[in-house]
Amino acid sequence: MSTITKVTVRNFVEAVEYKALRSIAKKYDEQVKAEKERIMLESGVRANLKLMQDKLSEIDKVYDEVESVCNACAELKYNNQCYASIGRALNINFEASFNECTTFNSKKIVELAQEYDIKKDNVKNEYAKVLASIKRMGSVNKMIKYLKDLGFDTTSIEKEQTAITTNVDTKYLFVCGDNK
Repeated sequence: MSTITKVTVRNFVEAVEYKALRSIAKKYDEQVKAEKERIMLESGVRANLKLMQDKLSEIDKVYDEVESVCNACAELKYNNQCYASIGRALNINFEASFNECTTFNSKKIVELAQEYDIKKDNVKNEYAKVLASIKRMGSVNKMIKYLKDLGFDTTSIEKEQTAITTNVDTKYLFVCGDNK
């Protein structure tokens, strides 16, 4: 008696597909990040960004001093709303802003993007074939066998079946002697 449904099997395959897609996306993101880091180091731009950040911190300190002087002088009323606007500008992280506004034109990044797109499309196509195949199968047991033959580890959905069933003491089921 099977308590696993076709929907459960399909959901399982879709979950494994999602993991596969996330895995290649994560690897792609890590490779692109490493390539961008290489470019940042080799170009020397990071030193200039740090210099800009340091100068901005100096300006922020001077601005705080201006605010203190204004607040100490009875003849000046300082508007804190202006500081909020300027403060946002002074709190820029130059490297993060630079990365958001910069296109890294590396051949390697272009190649990585092409490889990623190909892998992603291949994964989606193959999982579509698997899902189409199991959709046409008549029984859950055939579906699970097919998935096992492809190399899927179906123990998680098989455990679900075991967890749903209850131990039944059969000696009490047919005490009348008739099991029909």
